[in-house]
Amino acid sequence: IRSVNAAFDPSKSDSANLLAADQARGSIPGLAANALDMSHEARMARAKEMGFDVDSPVIHYTRSKTPFNEFRKSEPNEAFGPGVYVTTSDEYGAAFGNTKMDLLSRAKTPFLWDTDDIAGNMRRLREVIPDIDEMYSADRASNTRKLGPTDEKYMWKPDEFALRGSGDLNGKIVDRLSAAGFDSIKTVGH
Repeated sequence: IRSVNAAFDPSKSDSANLLAADQARGSIPGLAANALDMSHEARMARAKEMGFDVDSPVIHYTRSKTPFNEFRKSEPNEAFGPGVYVTTSDEYGAAFGNTKMDLLSRAKTPFLWDTDDIAGNMRRLREVIPDIDEMYSADRASNTRKLGPTDEKYMWKPDEFALRGSGDLNGKIVDRLSAAGFDSIKTVGH
């Protein structure tokens, strides 16, 4: 993931820095040969060359009041497991913070999660993780937190699964999807 404002310097393609600029370039006055063209068009062309999807930007919302240049995965005990969460919806994303970050992604093989087709999601998930039912049942048995009134709708009903277990379980699901070749989970639907 990179900021749409990144330099997209190929020499920094593996950097965790969202802006990924080579600090040495252009830092010597009069050395124009080393300077990157920072026009929007040139940055997007470099981004595309580096494998970023410039036609489908994503958004990250954060509660952070100060800007940051590097993502770190969320902690495994959070609701949906470790990861960096992005969306294409301002309405959805704004629920997670007031600071909006426009980003580009290199995700090529997302596992599609359709919020309007839970049974289809489960069929696709079972194709990749045949023991998902057992994993979820074991997680619920070992998860001692008291269920709140709204959690009842997330109880394990095999054809109504809503990616809602402990953060540990969801981390395991993400690991298994990753091992199967998926590089992200893309939620579609309303």
